[in-house]
Amino acid sequence: MSYEEAKNLLETWDELIARHERERRDLFQSLSDSGYTQSQAAQIIGRKLTFVNTYAKRYGVDWKVKKQGQRNDI
Repeated sequence: MSYEEAKNLLETWDELIARHERERRDLFQSLSDSGYTQSQAAQIIGRKLTFVNTYAKRYGVDWKVKKQGQRNDI
């Protein structure tokens, strides 16, 4: 394999960042679409609820509110 062929197989830094952001958005949207609450999603990915909430707002993840102000474990 030549250098040019190998170079074409590699992602550029910008492509890597764009793919990472797209995969993260897809993960959050999948958790939302699966019916998980933001609290449950935070537990699944091991982050704080504030991170999930801020990320959803910043990147436009449409998160349905199930029972606002009520706990699911009662």
